Amino acid sequence: MEIKNVKIGDKFEQRGKEKSICTVVDIYTITNSNGDVVGHTCIAEKSFLGQALRFEVPFATVAINKIK
Repeated sequence: MEIKNVKIGDKFEQRGKEKSICTVVDIYTITNSNGDVVGHTCIAEKSFLGQALRFEVPFATVAINKIK
């Protein structure tokens, strides 16, 4: 599944003081009570001190910092 030029498995560099390589592991679809799609969210994963951390990331962050 590809949404806004982002697909599962894409790698990107996280911005900030300590740069790290992150991977998109899931894309959540957000719906309202009527079943209409109102948004999407990327879930990314990175390794930190030997543990896998998962967190939400905006599509723009992945698209801008994608590693080709």
